[in-house]
Amino acid sequence: MYRLWRTSNTLPMLRLQARTQNKTSIIECPESFSETATFKFQKLISEWDGEDWCQLFSILSGMDVDQVRESKDGKLEAMFYQCISFVFTEKIDFEKLPLPETLSINSKIIPIPRDLGRLSIGQAIQARKSIEGVKDTRECLSIITAIYLQPLLDNAKYDHLRAIEVEQEILLMPITSIFPIGFFFLRQLRPSGNMLQIALDRVTREIKETLRKLLKLIN
Repeated sequence: MYRLWRTSNTLPMLRLQARTQNKTSIIECPESFSETATFKFQKLISEWDGEDWCQLFSILSGMDVDQVRESKDGKLEAMFYQCISFVFTEKIDFEKLPLPETLSINSKIIPIPRDLGRLSIGQAIQARKSIEGVKDTRECLSIITAIYLQPLLDNAKYDHLRAIEVEQEILLMPITSIFPIGFFFLRQLRPSGNMLQIALDRVTREIKETLRKLLKLIN
């Protein structure tokens, strides 16, 4: 038996209550991309074939795909279509979403910098490593965003292990909030190597400025 209602959580969504002889389980499913957690979106990119609706529902709800396929419950079927319909009907161009001014992580408001020259070589290298071997770079939006923002969140130097921890928070955030930040960063990681070059250019300028000051002192 299945019952459906909406939550009032940070990401409001449909909740499905599945009752069997042994237990009652709660399944949450978004009704729009603004309710879709980043980890679910990335899973759609990496795992969904674009055709299997049961697989789509499984990714969105977390319900076992075989359990979905084998169910004969009419109420679940009605909820099934209600839960997946937005993927086909909601027209959204993610690449045109505006870059936000700020992002809140763990109750801290972080300004989103537009100047990628502030990125360290370590950040640029780790960002490039994170997209190596993936078929679609959108699978990496969460870690790219974490690499981008970790020093700002902690007001400290870049720490890759810490960035991985920050990613766990980002994975739970709405994809409509994370996509424009990650995409902004990813655009600099195209084959031209812009981001790494920006970081290298900045270091070169700093070295030249240091040498200039030293020469001035010597003279």
